[in-house]
Amino acid sequence: MGRKAQGIDISEEEKEALMMFEENDDNKLSVRAKVVMLASQGKSLREISMETDLNQKNCGKWLRRYRVFGIEGLNDKQRRGRPPVIDYKRKILVIELANSAPPAGYLKWSCRSLSRRTGLGSATVNRILREVKYSNN
Repeated sequence: MGRKAQGIDISEEEKEALMMFEENDDNKLSVRAKVVMLASQGKSLREISMETDLNQKNCGKWLRRYRVFGIEGLNDKQRRGRPPVIDYKRKILVIELANSAPPAGYLKWSCRSLSRRTGLGSATVNRILREVKYSNN
């Protein structure tokens, strides 16, 4: 059956964020989120490796980084060039807000209303929601 991935306990908030990232199938982050989700379900490194098409060494690496750094650890390490402007805490805030009840008098959140509430630009909010393939339809 293979070596068990050491159990990972994730909060409901982290689980929701990981599920949103996992749905983003054309991003490295989605595979890494899936590794953490599978480990939280008690799967072995071998099973996780087979389901994600990563080798066991890489699965172990992403689990270690998640344990130490949380969701931030699933990102690539900083490289040369311009640093990211929006951190994951702000991205999670936008996603959680988009999933909450809209302001009174509105049927759903718009990028502009999310932008006003979070202090981010509407294009930035739109990009964050596209990254996780969010749809409020």
